[in-house]
Amino acid sequence: MEKRVAVKIDKLLEKSERKLRAAERLSEMGEHDDSISRAYYAMYHAALALLLTRGASPTTHAGVLVLLSKEFVRTGRLEKRYLEMISEAKELRESGDYEPFFTGSAKESRTVLKEARLFVDRVKELLTERR
Repeated sequence: MEKRVAVKIDKLLEKSERKLRAAERLSEMGEHDDSISRAYYAMYHAALALLLTRGASPTTHAGVLVLLSKEFVRTGRLEKRYLEMISEAKELRESGDYEPFFTGSAKESRTVLKEARLFVDRVKELLTERR
């Protein structure tokens, strides 16, 4: 793998971990919609890192999901449940960011946080296998 790409992957994973830590703190503070948003972005940045290994750099959130499905789920490299996790988190994130009456619940926040950790860890496993 080209060094420049490897560095970018590492930076995206670092960002992903920072987003997870922020999501945990926000959840503890009762800021559930913001926690969900940060947890989603942890998954999003991890997905971008994974897609870079295939030479893909999508420019939209929907593009990330489409390429993740095409390059990893359909090929059997990534289990479908991970695509479902990030898709559901994306929907909740959009509600939290754009719907004035959506605040999220503690349960939703905990669920998305747990799934974000699983997603990021799975991406790291896949990246380790490729290196």
